[in-house]
Amino acid sequence: MISLTKRQKEQYGRPIQLAAQHPDHILHAGLTKRQNYKVFLNGVLVRYVFYCNLKKGIIRRYKNPWQFDKHRKRMLTETLRGHVTIEPIS
Repeated sequence: MISLTKRQKEQYGRPIQLAAQHPDHILHAGLTKRQNYKVFLNGVLVRYVFYCNLKKGIIRRYKNPWQFDKHRKRMLTETLRGHVTIEPIS
């Protein structure tokens, strides 16, 4: 837990949560203290995953072949639903 000064406690009102306190059933591509995983949806390997929620059975991934919006600023994504499992890559 972060120790806040008296002024910060008055300003924020409650402690700040760190990425290390992130729930175990949610995986993000940017979390640094986790290892890499293989993500499976209904037993099929899914690539280019950047978000995964095991409890809700949701996977967010980049489309393959990669597609961009009309301004070519953002990559297009898709949401897949089903039974999600993960395996650590050794």
